[in-house]
Amino acid sequence: MVLLGLLGATAGVLLGLSRPVSYTSSATVLVNPVPGAPFSPETRGDQAHLETEQQLVTTPVIAELAADRLGDDADPDRLSQGVSAVVPSSTQLLEISFEADSADLAQRGAQAYAEAFLDFRAEQAEDAAQRELVGINNQRSTITGRLSDVTARLAEETDVDRRAFLNQRIDLLLEQLAALDSRRVQLASTDVDPGRIIDDADELPTSATLLPVPLPVAFGLGGAVLGLLVGLLVALLRQRADDRVHDGGALSAAGIRVLAELPAPGRRSAEPVVLTEPDSPAGEAYRRLRSAVVTAEVGQSSTVVLAGASADRSVATTATNLAIAIARVGDTVTLVDGEPKRNDLVSMLHVQDYPGLSDVLLHGRDVSSAVQPTRFRSLSVLPGGLDRAAAAERFLSDDMRRALETLPRQSQHVLVAASSIASADGEALARLADGVVLIVDRGYTTYAEVTTAVEELDRLGVPLIGAVLAMRSQRKIGHWQRTKRRGAEASSGSLSRPTTDQQDDVRVILPR
Repeated sequence: MVLLGLLGATAGVLLGLSRPVSYTSSATVLVNPVPGAPFSPETRGDQAHLETEQQLVTTPVIAELAADRLGDDADPDRLSQGVSAVVPSSTQLLEISFEADSADLAQRGAQAYAEAFLDFRAEQAEDAAQRELVGINNQRSTITGRLSDVTARLAEETDVDRRAFLNQRIDLLLEQLAALDSRRVQLASTDVDPGRIIDDADELPTSATLLPVPLPVAFGLGGAVLGLLVGLLVALLRQRADDRVHDGGALSAAGIRVLAELPAPGRRSAEPVVLTEPDSPAGEAYRRLRSAVVTAEVGQSSTVVLAGASADRSVATTATNLAIAIARVGDTVTLVDGEPKRNDLVSMLHVQDYPGLSDVLLHGRDVSSAVQPTRFRSLSVLPGGLDRAAAAERFLSDDMRRALETLPRQSQHVLVAASSIASADGEALARLADGVVLIVDRGYTTYAEVTTAVEELDRLGVPLIGAVLAMRSQRKIGHWQRTKRRGAEASSGSLSRPTTDQQDDVRVILPR
């Protein structure tokens, strides 16, 4: 969102710099009714008629008159692009504005347009008066001819009734001549007043914009605001489309108990964080997880499977830290590496990968002889062995069931590090457990994956102890090496893990 704001501000500044500076000046004209105008004294102030005059301002004929006043080879077509006129409500005024790229031209253009408009109206009024005078003279000539004819006929007429009729005609023609003469005198004595400029464009305008800041700054601020709004919209859309788990609140609201929220490790280390940073937030989170698992109602001697909700999720680090945390309070723990791929469990506990679970399942080795002691008195480990992938195919066998039934008799707690609950291997180990702890990766695991895992456990009839919200990180602390020794022993190592996604506050309630 911040990036979009910066991009918007930059684009606004560039647009402001590229936009030519313009100036606008205005002149106000009082419009008077004149002979031949589209409104007469009895309709003075009619807005419809003033709007006709408003349209007249922007016509080419006014542009040509204004260009003549401006001189300097002014182009009427370019002038017409900068002029505008408005009629203030309930007034007989016209506000004529002119925009140009210089303050002087804007001022002179507005004044020239106002004067050109009044000159045109005066000229039109005078032309209308002249046309009316010509019409009056033509009518007067016609009536005078008729009067002469009637007078001649009256002189020759002897009939009394006929003479009375002719006298009436003469009186009517004389009245018509008198009316025409009166109108001719009125036209000759009437001064044409098209209006006047009551507010000259006599002050140089400062800018076409009313903003109190330079145009690039104004455009930059506007671009920044627009960019932030677009960024906010994108963020909201991403939140709506995001199906990843970002905090434990939504899990709790869906009825899934959040046992602990594990932060990212404070520093890179191949050692368990409960040993290197016992007082860190991660150490405290593992202690809370220990209390939740130890006090879970799954029996005095329990087998708890730790499985990821996301595919290809290694829980070895979480399981190892939890096993050490339980062992440090004196309870006996056996940690079983049930992941089909190699991980950093044996390197963290400083044990060998042989013998291990694969020897028990594939070669009939006794599980008790495959369990190895560790540097912690109460903690022992059953590694995955050298042939993990083949051993995973036998997780549903009776040998696997007997092995997990034997281990609780040797330890109070059996922790099994399994792969994703959505995988066949993870499901097979979950069937043999007294309870399951689901590892949910913050910002990586989707709510759909959590829902699928919970539904799968319900189908298997295995209790879900709760979920652990962990940080998925990319940390490679070693690599596997093979050395040639007697017996072709494999050295310990670890694999890298996925990268950490960014945190968010999106909360989506899982369907129950």
